Amino acid sequence: MPEKVIDIRYPENKNANTVPKEILREKTKESRTQPKIGTGKSGRAGKRILLLIIYILIITVLVSGYFILPKAKIEIWPQTQTLQFQEKIEVLTKESQADFVKKILPGKVFEESLEVSQEFQASGTATRNEKSKGAIQVYNAYSDSPQSLVAGTRFISAEGKLFKSVKAVT
Repeated sequence: MPEKVIDIRYPENKNANTVPKEILREKTKESRTQPKIGTGKSGRAGKRILLLIIYILIITVLVSGYFILPKAKIEIWPQTQTLQFQEKIEVLTKESQADFVKKILPGKVFEESLEVSQEFQASGTATRNEKSKGAIQVYNAYSDSPQSLVAGTRFISAEGKLFKSVKAVT
């Protein structure tokens, strides 16, 4: 254990700056060997990290409070009433202002034509090995009495296409 250092000046010494050299050497050795606590760059870095953590916590609390805390959505709608009345009014293209006494409103004639065309890709092809089928109505122009037609009766359209009946028709 090192010897104790005396910091009190002796009253015998008239010179205030006189301290024994042995005590000074001992003091400097002890001060050099003991590390300083809480000074230097490591202390500043610790404070910065602590401030960063506190800053992140504050931001996290604010953001979570925005999304989690209850919200209120208020909608205000005016009270409406349905009024029914019938009135004849005129809409004139020559008028520039509405005349409610004469029941005349200004108007404009709009004319618009729209032509649209678009190409589409074929969705696919299909091949069937059967003849097309359909229904036709046959009228007897010569009499009101029903007439029986045999299976295979031929019908010719105005375009010249030939159709045959599959079954007998009455």
